[in-house]
Order: sequence, then C-alpha cells, then structure tokens
Amino acid sequence: MTWQIDPLSEVRLETADAGRNETWSPERLDEIMLSGKGALIDFTASWCATCQLNKITTLQNEDLQQTLRESGIVFMVADFTNRDEVIAEELRKRGRPGVPMYLLYLPGQTEPKILPQILSKDLILREIQNV
Repeated sequence: MTWQIDPLSEVRLETADAGRNETWSPERLDEIMLSGKGALIDFTASWCATCQLNKITTLQNEDLQQTLRESGIVFMVADFTNRDEVIAEELRKRGRPGVPMYLLYLPGQTEPKILPQILSKDLILREIQNV
C-alpha cells in the first residue's frame, strides 16, 4: 500500500488489488443474487476516516478476500465520495444518515445483514460461517 497526496491535498490510499472489487449498483447486485452468489457491499467515501480505517484493517485482508471468493460472495464498493443519489437512496432505505455502511448478502438470502460501522475480519468471518 502507498499513500499519495492528490493536487487538492486529499489523502487517499491506493492498493495493488483495487481491481478485485466490483462497483455496486442495484442492477448489478440483482444479477449477482440471481446467479446464486452473495455480496459484501462497502458503502464508502474517500473523506470518511472510519471507512478508510476499515478498508486498511479489515476489507483488504487477503484471508478475508479469499474466504469471500470461496464462499461465493462478491465484494462490491458503493463510492459515495461525490454524493451519488442512488447510493444516498440505499443509505436512507437502510436507515443510515451516511457512510460507512456495510451490507452482507449471503448466497441464497434476499435481505442483507447490516454489519457494524467498525469492522473486524473475525466479525465478518463469523457472519459468513453462520449460514
């Protein structure tokens, strides 16, 4: 991982495995669910300190990412950095005023489990194994 400062003095984290996640959309989530897979959705923003901490400490953990793949759970990102209205609607629908929000759809389930705002690898692994 490397830290870079952009021209607007905003700190952001760049990783080599950033391409492993899919961009969230309601339509793409429907496709994944219809295929029998599950999804872990990271509703995040570059300006959200808690989001960035969870990303570094938990979501980018290789063991967790491997378990997600083996469990048929697609990792998706809903980037709220620029205040997307579709993401805002999903946050409202789930009773959340903003990011972070983490939704875990297990394969075969139609409603997600809303995970806590502070994540740990063990917490997510327990949720996956409680199928």
